Amino acid sequence: LRENANFINGYRPVDEKNCPSLGCRKIREQLDQALWSWWTDLPWLNLEVAKRMFVTVAQSSRPRKRSKRAAPATKDKEATKFASWRELATGIQFPRFEYVAYQMWT
Repeated sequence: LRENANFINGYRPVDEKNCPSLGCRKIREQLDQALWSWWTDLPWLNLEVAKRMFVTVAQSSRPRKRSKRAAPATKDKEATKFASWRELATGIQFPRFEYVAYQMWT
């Protein structure tokens, strides 16, 4: 769970210093109290939400490599124009069980 939390926080720990938001506070509570199971939700997702999550992660400063054609980060972190999902995923260091990261993101 912690690996996925760090993934959606730009590969940084989801601690008070690196992520003071209410959402991160809820994730810390989830981690501390193990408030999750595979039965939390049936595996479905909204592709637009997933796209915004992956764009934000791709624009983070710590991925190992990034597509040369990727658009630069935007202040509002709206989904930028990538040619394909494959291009977007290039350079993202995915955690195990990335669906957990999606649930944390939402």
